[in-house]
Amino acid sequence: FIEDTPVKVTLEDGTFWEPENFDKKSHGRIMIRDALIHSYNQATVAMGLEIGLPPFAEEIRTILPGIDVEETPSLFLGALDCSPLEVAMLFSAFANMGHFVEPSCIRTILNENGTILHREVPSGRTQVLDPSAVYLINSVLIEVVTSGTARSAQMYGIPEGICGKTGTTNDLRDSWFVGFTGDVVVAVWL
Repeated sequence: FIEDTPVKVTLEDGTFWEPENFDKKSHGRIMIRDALIHSYNQATVAMGLEIGLPPFAEEIRTILPGIDVEETPSLFLGALDCSPLEVAMLFSAFANMGHFVEPSCIRTILNENGTILHREVPSGRTQVLDPSAVYLINSVLIEVVTSGTARSAQMYGIPEGICGKTGTTNDLRDSWFVGFTGDVVVAVWL
């Protein structure tokens, strides 16, 4: 359990950051899984502060080596400068039970007779996350689609068992959805 109550964080420059929930309400004592399912920012930041920024940022760097991770508290809410491909790569570690797999666009090129002209040889898989932790997170990400912030996707025919996560910036300038199965990861940015 964690408290979904107002959080006030003092930033390095002495200013304050006070994240709000999308619905502008606090929800009191909730389960951590509900914070993720319903995108309760206050509880998510409180949990992140308990973990600490350095280990959280290091996990991201482990999955996406070379990415610039600015260690600010908004990182707990996904404030990371990433392309849609990088977001898909990040979530591919969850789709592959903790293994990072290098993305590829073309697997095979065939000629008109079906003869293989080129076959992409997948790069090796690297274990970047604990599979048992990934299993637990994925069970929650399924609920994001069935009863959480992405539940409206069901009316468009999303089948059961799809994992997903939504994200929106404060000014609604950016909206994200990442959905995945064990076979495919899709990142949508509007």
